[in-house]
Amino acid sequence: MSAQLYEPSPRIVLAVDARTEDFTIAPTTRVAAPGQALSWTSDDGPFVLHFNHRTPVGSVVLHSKWTGSAHAAEAQVDDNARPGVYEYAIAIAKEDRVFIHVSGEVRVERPRRG
Repeated sequence: MSAQLYEPSPRIVLAVDARTEDFTIAPTTRVAAPGQALSWTSDDGPFVLHFNHRTPVGSVVLHSKWTGSAHAAEAQVDDNARPGVYEYAIAIAKEDRVFIHVSGEVRVERPRRG
């Protein structure tokens, strides 16, 4: 897989249904290469993202900021991030409640030379 096959700025969409407490993380697993930018967005409210055991982006915790149209957090995969799966938990504030979900993933792969 070459670096060109990766999206230039992979976006991960976060949502929660306050009635059912069901989360949507789309995609659930985002594949990224070292040096690549990542972006999480939510229309439902501000959120905090916490990498569980290790982080590919240099920070264990990311806080969203209001962009004028959605809440978003951005980070860049470290150039020296080791290939592997990095799990994260999310907390989204919506309707005076906080909803927590623990199964998002970023999978770091080094582009294959072809």
